[in-house]
Amino acid sequence: MEQKRQQYISIGIDIGADFSLMAAALPTQEIIGRPYKILHSSYRSVQGAVDRILALRQTYELPVRVYMESTGIYHLPLYHRIREAGLDVFVLNPIVTHVNQNTNIRNCS
Repeated sequence: MEQKRQQYISIGIDIGADFSLMAAALPTQEIIGRPYKILHSSYRSVQGAVDRILALRQTYELPVRVYMESTGIYHLPLYHRIREAGLDVFVLNPIVTHVNQNTNIRNCS
């Protein structure tokens, strides 16, 4: 019996020391809107990111998954704020993502 994969909106956050960049994509891999700059030192900016994610979930009526690399401790405040909003957040190990960046998923050999 084949299981149908659940469709969801993907949110990618590139974590930096002073700010992060957030982008969103539909299940079709179509980018939604423009990247959003999140200033770590601004509660308003962090809350704005959370509000945007929640608005996308409501607009498209799809669940949301947020992905970010663990970058030192810089990702932690944003991670916790997103979790507090009841959203799924996945923290990726940058070593693993770096090793796999040039992997061709279509190459079977």
